[in-house]
Amino acid sequence: MSNYSKVIVKKPWGHEYLVYENSKVALWFLNIEENASTSMHCHPKKTTGLVLLDGDAELSFLADKKVISALSKNMIRRGLFHSTKAISKSGAKIFEIETPNDKYDLVRLNDKYGREAQGYEKSNQEYLRTKDELFFNNEIIEGLSCCYDLLKTVKYRSYQDDNNYIFKHDFIYYIIGFLLIIVFILACLVIYTFASFKFLKAGIEKEIAQSSKLKDWIKVNAYVSFFLCSLFFINAISILISSDVVLLKFIDEFLVQQPTMPKEITSALILSLLKGVSVFLLFTGIVGLIHIRTSLRLVKQYEYLFE
Repeated sequence: MSNYSKVIVKKPWGHEYLVYENSKVALWFLNIEENASTSMHCHPKKTTGLVLLDGDAELSFLADKKVISALSKNMIRRGLFHSTKAISKSGAKIFEIETPNDKYDLVRLNDKYGREAQGYEKSNQEYLRTKDELFFNNEIIEGLSCCYDLLKTVKYRSYQDDNNYIFKHDFIYYIIGFLLIIVFILACLVIYTFASFKFLKAGIEKEIAQSSKLKDWIKVNAYVSFFLCSLFFINAISILISSDVVLLKFIDEFLVQQPTMPKEITSALILSLLKGVSVFLLFTGIVGLIHIRTSLRLVKQYEYLFE
């Protein structure tokens, strides 16, 4: 059996490679070229989830079909015959989630590339992946899981009248999960910034041909960054249009719940900081939204550089 963590599997419709796997689930990235399609196939034992990252595609079944667009999610039950065709000029980029993890659980009914009744691709259809392909190994996932479990056991201590007692805050479990999501979103923003800058300097200014993977990195991370900048904009506006009376009421309630807060930190100081941060977030959100919109337009305009 091949070590799919080290290879890219060549397909007549494009290629695919493994992003993450454990004993129960596997995540694959599929790149389907324009007008190409997977075979009409099913997985007798596996449930499959499809997340369309970029482009438009046609998801077909034996008696029905539908058009799906970027960021759409579809669940394919066990034994359901289906086929995916890229119908946009840039092709279709898809995350495929499979459970259980069994790449050989495959039955092809018909295929325009002549692979009917054949199993999964053999090793002669594989080539080594490069550092450009995304992959999460188990050490990374298990490390995050261990940190998560450790932090979940943390207890907040509060001291009052020299008698210490423990508040068991279950919400620490949710806070850590929220922080991991924030880290992921911020990482996408950083990746988008560097990828779009590289496209500007090497692609647009010098008209040097770029890897199609760079376009994928720009577009996928742009969508996540768009969500983040939208949150910046909406939250900043909601604070700036609120009256000082309303904001001070919430700040006072917060300070009452924090008896150990230094006296130097007053309601007026927090209000001033809150408005200052809101102005910064508003500016960042507006600039980010304009930048992302412009970048996506330029990626489409200079699409020939990625071919």
